[in-house]
Amino acid sequence: MLLVLLVATVSLSSCEADDFWYRDTIEGSWRVVEVRQDYGYCPYRYGDVMYFAFDGGFEMRGRDGSVEYGNWTLFKGRVLVDFDFDGIDDLSARIVQMDDGYAVLDCKDYYYNSRYSLRMIRY
Repeated sequence: MLLVLLVATVSLSSCEADDFWYRDTIEGSWRVVEVRQDYGYCPYRYGDVMYFAFDGGFEMRGRDGSVEYGNWTLFKGRVLVDFDFDGIDDLSARIVQMDDGYAVLDCKDYYYNSRYSLRMIRY
C-alpha cells in the first residue's frame, strides 16, 4: 500500500509551474512602473496599462493615447500574446515574479526582435 501511494505521488506530481494559479493572478489591469531594455525597441513605457481579460482578450492603453488589442494565454509559466490575430505569438513573456499586486515579466518581442523586462503593479 505504501509503495502504491509513493508511486502515485511521484508520477502525478510535476515540476512545471501551475499555469492555473498564474492565470488567475494575472487577470485584470496592470500598470507598467519600470522598463529595462536588453536590446532592440521596446514599445511600452512607464504608465502604460495592460488588461488581461478572463476570456483571453488583451488590451494595452498607452499614456500617449495609443491602444493595442490582442489575445493572451499562458504556457509553462510564460504569457504569450498575439497582437495581429494570426495565431502566431508576437510576445513571449516569462513570469519572473508575480503575486496579487506585483509582477515582473522578461519579454521576448518577436515583432520588434527585441528583449526587455517590465515591472508592473496591479492597477
